[in-house]
Amino acid sequence: DNVAHNNGRDGIVLRGSNEDNTVRGNVSQHNGRHGIFVQGALRNRFEANTASHNGVDGISLQRAVRLGVNYDATDNQVVANVAEANGRHGIFADPFTARNVFERNWMFGNSLTFPDAHDAHDDAYPSNTWIGNQCASDHPPGTICGVG
Repeated sequence: DNVAHNNGRDGIVLRGSNEDNTVRGNVSQHNGRHGIFVQGALRNRFEANTASHNGVDGISLQRAVRLGVNYDATDNQVVANVAEANGRHGIFADPFTARNVFERNWMFGNSLTFPDAHDAHDDAYPSNTWIGNQCASDHPPGTICGVG
């Protein structure tokens, strides 16, 4: 139940070796980059958060590299979040994410400053599972919005 607003970079950040946390009921908006940035963290639950009007992604799951070691964002649950009016994607999963579950998220009106972006974008598909999400545009096309 935190508010992260107008930060120059990211609103809420979980990096590598952050495990088994619940991030719930937060509002992260008008941040310079990501609303919620999950970089190499695993087995966390992100539920009922609002990530809107951020410069890049509302919620972003990505690999972290520290001292030559790769930490992939895996086994996370992203459930019942709202990601709208972000500069690039509403929810983004990079190619190094796996076994994440994205369920019942609402993502609309994204790609405000990145014209080739989407409401939901998964570069690791089908390594992640998308169930019952609502959005207007997705990548790969037809795999996320309204599926399941």
